[in-house]
Amino acid sequence: MKKTINIIAVSMLTVSILIGNIIPASAATTNNNFYRSQLFTSIYTNAINRINAQMQRIIPLPPIPPAPLPPPGPITPPPVTPPTNQNLIPNPGLEDGTNSPIGWFAGNWGTNDAVFTYPVTSSTGKGAGITINSYVSGDAKWYFDPVAVTPGKFYTFQDKYMATVPTQVVVQFALPSGALSYQQIGTPAASANWQTFQAGFNVPLGVASLTIFHLINSAGTLQTDEYSLTQNVNSNAFGKGMVSLSFDDGWRTNFNTAIPILNAASFKSTQYIITDSINDTANGYMTIDELKTISQQGHEISAHTKTHPDLTAPNVDLQSEILGSKNDLFSKGFSPVETFAYPFGRYNATVQDASKQAGFLGARTVDRGFNDKSTNPLALTVQIVERGGICDGDNAPATTLDQVKNWIDTTAATNTWLILVFHQTDNNSENCYGDTPQTLQSIVDYLKTSNVDVVTVSQGLRQ
Repeated sequence: MKKTINIIAVSMLTVSILIGNIIPASAATTNNNFYRSQLFTSIYTNAINRINAQMQRIIPLPPIPPAPLPPPGPITPPPVTPPTNQNLIPNPGLEDGTNSPIGWFAGNWGTNDAVFTYPVTSSTGKGAGITINSYVSGDAKWYFDPVAVTPGKFYTFQDKYMATVPTQVVVQFALPSGALSYQQIGTPAASANWQTFQAGFNVPLGVASLTIFHLINSAGTLQTDEYSLTQNVNSNAFGKGMVSLSFDDGWRTNFNTAIPILNAASFKSTQYIITDSINDTANGYMTIDELKTISQQGHEISAHTKTHPDLTAPNVDLQSEILGSKNDLFSKGFSPVETFAYPFGRYNATVQDASKQAGFLGARTVDRGFNDKSTNPLALTVQIVERGGICDGDNAPATTLDQVKNWIDTTAATNTWLILVFHQTDNNSENCYGDTPQTLQSIVDYLKTSNVDVVTVSQGLRQ
């Protein structure tokens, strides 16, 4: 340190001597201050720079300590993105196999004489065919071995087909318990040439695996090939999940029981009314005054035909039943009347066109599923809530509260639109399509705690 101070002193002395020797006397005597100032600055700056260089050699700067290491702990690997656009279906082109395609099965039920054919000639090689000559009930289909899927994710299904009659495409979901549920995702039209069918769907929560049926359920032929199932992002999801509470037929028990439960929660329903049954209190239907009361409370009044026929049956006057029921409601003071529900859920292209011509924004089926922005507004899908039992000769299973909660959770997770279908709200076990006030109350209570919006059907169509 003493050596350093001496060097500094000598250096400063050198600066002084240099300044004194270099500045000429004439400059001093002539009082040329500018000259002396400029010369001093130059000499002084050079000297200081030399001093600094010597100082850095003599007094090294302390080293910069390294950055502290993170505390010890487990290393978290980066998240792994599941593969998308990977075809999950085994043997999707049906090319592998002799008497039947490897990884595929033929299935049918009901009363029909389905004949399965493999291979048939397709546009790309081998395909699979079905022929039904005599049909009473049931369906027939080729289907692949179930594949594992991720609950809550969106998938796209595609195949190629030729058919002499309209067909259906249905997803069969399987829970880990083995319980099965179904969702119809399309009704491909008949085609004499190979056509591509494509539809997307969300996998409900709790589902472990699925398979898909492209089925035929009438007399005719169906050939299929080139299957694909991929996980994708649903670009047609809503900003938030929605639930609609729809009640069919106009039962008086809904005025007495269901409406008070809904009003207490500030939920508004859509009531589908059989217009010729208004005021038929002997058979359990609402009066016109009761309908006006719930309309004034904010519930939507919509059309369900005049007499509740099967609209696909021959000799049904579609204009009278569909447009006529809308006009009936208009004439009784209900406006607007914007949505329609097909009786028994039965419809075809002709019925859909008649509904469109009547000016409805949309029409509700009883096809199972969830809706998004890509859903055909004249083929809105639903989930049905009923107590079960023998209904019209069929043994209908009861809907459980856990099922309904799963549907609500699924629509919340996938930002889709769930339409629930109810009929009577009472404790009469003979009304197998109806359900109890306790069940409705539990559903309403669960909706109040769920991240979904409760909307009428017309409100949902406008999203």
